[in-house]
Order: sequence, then C-alpha cells, then structure tokens
Amino acid sequence: MTRDWRKALLARTTDSPAVLVTVIATQGSTPRACGAWMVVDAKQSYGSIGGGKLECQEIARARRRLGMRPAPWHREAHRIVLGPDAGQCCGGVVEVLHEVVGDVERADLAEFSDAFAVSRPPAGGSPWQRADGPFRREPHPAGDHVVTPFKPLQPRVHIYGGGHVAAALLRVLDVLPFETRVHVDRATAADVTAPLSAMTAAAGLTDDLVASARAQPPDAIHLVVTHSHDLDYAICDALLRRNDFALLGLIGSATKRARFVQRLRRADHAEAAVARLVCPIGLDTVRGKDPAIIAVAVAAQLLALQSRVPA
Repeated sequence: MTRDWRKALLARTTDSPAVLVTVIATQGSTPRACGAWMVVDAKQSYGSIGGGKLECQEIARARRRLGMRPAPWHREAHRIVLGPDAGQCCGGVVEVLHEVVGDVERADLAEFSDAFAVSRPPAGGSPWQRADGPFRREPHPAGDHVVTPFKPLQPRVHIYGGGHVAAALLRVLDVLPFETRVHVDRATAADVTAPLSAMTAAAGLTDDLVASARAQPPDAIHLVVTHSHDLDYAICDALLRRNDFALLGLIGSATKRARFVQRLRRADHAEAAVARLVCPIGLDTVRGKDPAIIAVAVAAQLLALQSRVPA
C-alpha cells in the first residue's frame, strides 16, 4: 500500500482519468484529518477520507464528474456538514477538494519526481506548483492555495535481519504511518529466501549490517532482529555509541537484555545510554512468540511512542 498520492495517481491514470479527493479543511469531530486523500476512477477507489456515508457520497460525486468529461485542470471544493449532509453523527464539517487528473495533469505531475509537495488554488485552471513542507493553506488573492505533501512525514523505521520476524514486522508496519526499511545480511540472505520474498523492494542487501546502522540519519527507530546474538550486540553497540535514535529495540528476553547490558557496561557505555535499550520489544500486554504476534506487539508499541511525541 502506498501512502504517496502522487504514486497512486500515476499508477491509476495510465488508461483513463481519475479524481483526487483531498480533505482540505475540518471543523469539529471528523473521520479524518486534513491531508487525507483517495483516488477515484470509474471502477474503484484507492485510499480513504474516512469511510462511511461521506466517502460513499464523494466517490459518487467524483464519478459523476468523470462522466462529464471536464476540461483540463478542473477543480472544485465541497463543504459537507456531516450530520445533515451525510447522516453521520460525528457532528463536524469537512471540506474536500476534487481534482480531475487526465493526460494533461498526469504529464505535469510526472515532472515532480524530485519534489515533496505541490501547491494549487482550490478552484481555477492553474497547474500544480512545486512546494515543500507539511499540509497547509496559504491565503492568496485568487483563492487560498492548498499545499499537499505527496506523503505525510513519517517516522523512519530500520529493521536489521532477514528472517520471519523481520518479514512479519514489514507486513504490519507497511500499512501504518511509518517509513520502513529492512537491512539484510547478504551472506545469510540465501538461508531466508521465503521471508525475503515478503519484503520486496523494502529490503536492502548489505555486506555489513553494523555499517548500515551507523549510516542512518538521527531520530530513527531501529529494530534489531538478526539471526546472531553477536551481530545483534554489534549493531546495538554502534547505535548506542551514537545515542541519537528515537528508539532502539532488540528482540529477545529479559535474560538477553541483562547479558547485553553487562557487555555494554564493560565496553564503557554510559548508564543513561544503556538504559535506552528496549528488550524485549513490543507491548508486554500482548503475549506470544509467533512472528505475527511479535510484529503486532511492536507496531502497537511504536504507535504508542508516536502518540507521546509532540507534533
């Protein structure tokens, strides 16, 4: 599942036009926040603006517009009061922007491969313009410009290992708001062919997992789940010496953590850094050793961590 609306549009408009529906304003209680999107073509929809009657109505509205064969750069904004207009008890108000994307718009959008966001007025016949930063509305004499990033800023998660737990973690995190990368030891990749097949393009083979860990930018989440305790330790040692991560999680038991802590202390790591090592990983209220259960427990732990981080 891609969380990038640009990629979703480019993939779904090769043969026929589609409508990009984006939530551009909210008031009160609403199903989704500003920036939520879906792509609607004549046969199906992709993404979501919250489900329920609101989403059904906007899919139908988008398909009606496609049937009218609008001129290039057609945009229209709609304000929906969820109670009277959609029969939803949320009680809030949602404003959505419909943008028809055909050959002209698609060709323009394809030029933004190195951009992070686009800006455009909510109505009128002007093309997308290069922009940067998170979702926002900018006052403009011709109408507020809406800036939409191609995908939301997401915490980076690096998984070290190529076994069943790594594959399960990727499957779960792939549908959650995380930017996930799996680092696999090339020397042992042949032994984990089946799990690797589930990782597709998110897996990267490397000759040195420790060097891969050292090369990652700060403030990332690192999950160490390799086949070797010694390799686990080397990766943790390298990351703790940097001590600039958002979270360092190690698969294993409390006994494994105690032994690692002893080794780290003997290697002159500061107590404050050692205390940041999370092992076992995952919410302790979710019990089980099956890879899928571990993955769900870890995902819940990461989501809880993100909910405590100020926006």
